[in-house]
Amino acid sequence: MDMQGQPRQPHSIEVEQALLGCILIHNEALAKVVSFLKPEHFYDALHGSIFDLCAKRIGSGHVADPKTLKAFLAEQAVGDISLAEYVARLAMEATTTANAEDYGRTIHELSIRRDLVAVAMDAETIARDAPPDAKVGEILEELESRFAEIRKGAAVAGYDLDIRNVVQEALNAAGTAHKAKASTGWPWFMDEIGTVLDGPLEPGNLYGLLGKSGDGKTSFIMQQIRFSGEQGVPCLFLSGEQSREQCAWQLSSQKIGLEAVRMKSGQLTEEEFDRYFEDAREAAKLPIAIQKWSGLRVSGLAVRVRSFVKAKGPGIIVIDHAKKIAPDNPRDILAQQVFQVFSDLKDVMADNGCAGIVLMQQNAESTKRTVGRPVRGDAYGGEGGLQNLDACLALFRPDKWLQERITLEEREKEIERLTNMLMQCKGKADFYSLKTRFGEEGRKARVRFRARFTRFESLRDQDEGLFGA
Repeated sequence: MDMQGQPRQPHSIEVEQALLGCILIHNEALAKVVSFLKPEHFYDALHGSIFDLCAKRIGSGHVADPKTLKAFLAEQAVGDISLAEYVARLAMEATTTANAEDYGRTIHELSIRRDLVAVAMDAETIARDAPPDAKVGEILEELESRFAEIRKGAAVAGYDLDIRNVVQEALNAAGTAHKAKASTGWPWFMDEIGTVLDGPLEPGNLYGLLGKSGDGKTSFIMQQIRFSGEQGVPCLFLSGEQSREQCAWQLSSQKIGLEAVRMKSGQLTEEEFDRYFEDAREAAKLPIAIQKWSGLRVSGLAVRVRSFVKAKGPGIIVIDHAKKIAPDNPRDILAQQVFQVFSDLKDVMADNGCAGIVLMQQNAESTKRTVGRPVRGDAYGGEGGLQNLDACLALFRPDKWLQERITLEEREKEIERLTNMLMQCKGKADFYSLKTRFGEEGRKARVRFRARFTRFESLRDQDEGLFGA
């Protein structure tokens, strides 16, 4: 505590002075800290303003030293000397520039600690003085949002700029893959998906799954969760649409071939119920969690992810769906909102060593086209929404789309043509890669879809063709 009984604010005037001195005598020292250090990170506002002035001068190609800065310094006293004399003293007392980066990181870290002190003090006040009708969840989400911002700032300063370490990490990952004769990560439940997306689910990556409402995005995800869970991979499904019971019914329906609608309506025979009972017991042993949610910001979702990882370990996180995630800045245009949401989600996955899959509803513009298959612009937030996704898989049910076209069509010849096409692709589903990090985009795989059990199955004798590559 300080003299007024307030928590002592972490800071070091000496380190701030030392860094400014380094920069004043050797302008190149700024390059070691400019990527993460800002004026507001300085405890002494005067030091922050001197740093800002130096950065602007050096950034514009000019020299920043006591002589060149003098004309831009305010007429103010620093103790018993002028500001210009104070700047000159900083340069005179500097002895080396070798420690500039360490000085900068120390200043940044102390700034983060001050932010943590501020949040902790606010948390105490809120917890003590919150009105009776205050929702604990909203309080936690607000505090988590502030911690997330602090964590993001800490990550910026934590980047290791030494290429040797980066190369070594990449070599280690490649070595692991070489020994296993396979990519690192968790496999998809159908080989076709890994082929389309050029690899398995990688920890730290964020994937998009795009499709129209009712095409089977959630069904696809439930199969992936069951498959991965049976391989011992922890899976968290954050469901914004289906109830937990509906998800559990679907897990078993897909596995044992019994309709979920008959499970929930009491229409199973004794033999069928015994099969369902045994499968449910097996499913209950899997490292899977299903949670209902709605309207959370990324910070709120991050709380759930960290809690799950702490209990089960890193694994696959599925968020259904993107539109339900509340943006931090609702006044931004949609593309900006989506860009920020996906950027923050990717950080959450990287921080927790998880692979994330976010479900996206295909936008309304796609209904105006005469071509059924999804394109990049159909993604939530448009093409810009794809920027922070490592890969995006699009699901298309050609038979469903054709049936809708036939219903609206009035010309007999066109109805006949569409009907013939429908017969050829009945019970099929197509998957397209809208984005991949390394592989070729636009690749396609056709699989079978059994609507009774909402189950996707491999289709080895794929027929190419009705809707293009």
